[in-house]
Parts: sequence; structure tokens; C-alpha cells
Amino acid sequence: MDDHNEMDNQTDEVTPLHKLDDAEVKRRLRLHQQPICYFGETEEDRKQRLSHFVSKNEIVDYKIAEEKHKSHHENFLQRAQKEQEEEEALLKLQQHTTTTKGSVSARIFNLRMKANKCRKQNIDEVVEEANRQKYEEERAEKGIKPGVWFKNKKQIKQEERDSEITAEQSIKINEKKSLKRKRNHDGSLIHTDDALYEAYDRRLREMPYQVKQKMVEEYQMNKSKQTGASATNADLQYGQNDGVTQEGIDRMVNELEVRKQKRDKFSRRREYNEDEDVTYINEFNRRFNKNIGKAFDKYTKEIRANLERGTAL
Repeated sequence: MDDHNEMDNQTDEVTPLHKLDDAEVKRRLRLHQQPICYFGETEEDRKQRLSHFVSKNEIVDYKIAEEKHKSHHENFLQRAQKEQEEEEALLKLQQHTTTTKGSVSARIFNLRMKANKCRKQNIDEVVEEANRQKYEEERAEKGIKPGVWFKNKKQIKQEERDSEITAEQSIKINEKKSLKRKRNHDGSLIHTDDALYEAYDRRLREMPYQVKQKMVEEYQMNKSKQTGASATNADLQYGQNDGVTQEGIDRMVNELEVRKQKRDKFSRRREYNEDEDVTYINEFNRRFNKNIGKAFDKYTKEIRANLERGTAL
């Protein structure tokens, strides 16, 4: 009973509406889900709507409450109208720039757009620079030198493979690589024993497996015949044995035809040097001078220079 009486006393002690500030009025209206102002309502409806702010024993100033409600509503309408006017002004400016590109406002609008674009690019560049600096700091903490990027899987496997070979094998591999580089620059090295062996080995690899197996069987059979007890000196002479099968001849002819087709298809475009001296009259003469110059340029270089300078004796 005592608790119930205390609640009744609290409800009777309600602050009058004209003594409340605007925030409290809005809060109470929002709490009771009441709109800020109803236009066109009667006095009875207005009194009934505002009666929850005060107790029944107090005299209510409904006009003050109505004025506060109207002021809140007018402020809200003014803000909405101002925002709408700003949007319309921006839209008109954009339309004006599209219709009159040479006007001052159009140039100002374009400058603003460029400034915004530059600002965005600057921000992106700053972020990228910060990430790059952070990445370099992390690499420095791990002991990685600046400018040295992570190695790919192929390089790592190659290093692991190099660590397993001996010094002699490494020397032979380097000699082969250096010889291959020299051969690409010097045409006289293409007819060495190593080059001929590589060409022979390459032709064997390109040969079908069944053909190679049959050739091995024929070689073993001929070898057993020639090294037997009945072998004579004439049989062991190189090039004197005429026991060549027709299949072997056909294989050689087919190989020669394939090599000829590859030579016909091969065409390597040489790099053209614009600073080179013009000593030719056509393309055929240019190739001829280039080939003959490999042997005689070291003798005729000084003579040609004297003729060009006019200092020849």
C-alpha cells in the first residue's frame, strides 16, 4: 500500500509544460509516439493530446505547448527546405557545366573535380608509401638486404642441386656453358667435335623408340658375327662391309629429308643497326660483305678509314 501511494504522489508531481525545455518536450512526444503538431485539429483534441504532460490538478497552458510544437515543426521544415535548396543548386551547377563548358562556373567546377582527384591520388600514394616503408622495415628485421627480392622456387631448386655436385662437375658444366655462348657469337665453333656429337645425340633422341631398339639389336648381331672366330681382316676394315640393309638406307634418307625441311623453315631475323656504315648496294651485297668481312676486316679497317678521311698515301 505504501509503495502504491508513493507512485501516486510521483505522478501528481509533474512539471508544467511551459517550464520544460525543447529537448524534454521532444523526448516526451517521442516517448508517447505523438507528432510534433497536428494542424486542423479541434481544441478538445488538442487538450486530450497534451493532457499526459501534467497532472489533473494543475492548470495547463495549452497555447504555450502548441507554440513549442509549432516551433519545432517549423525548424524541421526549414532545415529540410535548406537541404533541398542546396541539392537543387548543385544540380543546376552540374547542368550549367554540361551546357556551357567555356563559362567561368564550368572551369571552376572542373578545377574542383581535378583538385578532388589529386587529393585522392595523394592519399593513395601516402598509404602506398607507408605500406612500402613498413614492408622494408619488416624485411630489415628479418635480415634481408634492401633491393634483394625473394627467390622463386626454380632458383631455390637450382641452388639445392648445385650444392650436391662436386667441383669437377661444376667446372665441366661452366665450360660447356661458356663454349655454348662462344659458339653463338663465333660461327667457326659450330663444327667442333662437341657440336657434332650434340647434333648426333639430338637426332638419336628425336628417333622413335622402336627404331632405336631395332638398330641396337642389329648392331649387337653384327658385332657378334664380326668378333667371332670366323672374322677376317677384310670384315674388320671400316667402310668395306657392304651388308647395309634397305631399312637403314630408308632411315638415312628420311632423316636427310627431315633435316632439309627444317633448314628451309628456319629463318632468323637479324637485328638491323642504323649506325652501321653503308658499304653495299643491295641486300645480297650486304650479306656478302658481312661474310667476307669476318676474315678481312681486321686488315682493311685502317685502309678504309684513311680513304674516308682523305689521308691515304
